[in-house]
Amino acid sequence: MKTYKAEDLLQELQVHFQALTETITLKMEEMGNRIDDLQNNVTDLMIEAGIQNTDKEQMT
Repeated sequence: MKTYKAEDLLQELQVHFQALTETITLKMEEMGNRIDDLQNNVTDLMIEAGIQNTDKEQMT
């Protein structure tokens, strides 16, 4: 009987860990997309302001 309880507990923990991992991965992807959007907005503002250093120029 104890073996089944331990196996059930491990299975439940694995399910919760997998769900948590998926949630964290989705949040990280969302954060990456927001950072990309922010970077594009900053670049657009720099271009509108007449600042010559775009992302491409800053990378070199």
